[in-house]
Amino acid sequence: MTTGNRTPLRPHTAPGEKRGNTTWVSCPSCKEWFHTTEDLIARGTIALHCPHCHHEFLPEKSPRLIVA
Repeated sequence: MTTGNRTPLRPHTAPGEKRGNTTWVSCPSCKEWFHTTEDLIARGTIALHCPHCHHEFLPEKSPRLIVA
């Protein structure tokens, strides 16, 4: 279920499927994806830095977050 810009991954059901603690973020400037941690997203006051275009933005400005 998508809530705002957050999309939680569905529970894994496939044998051997791995899940980690990585959260994927879409950059609002270049639309590329990069990973971060849920802790940084939860704080909401720490600017994320896109490694592709070097744009800095708060998590709420991301078009989409995928929480693993």
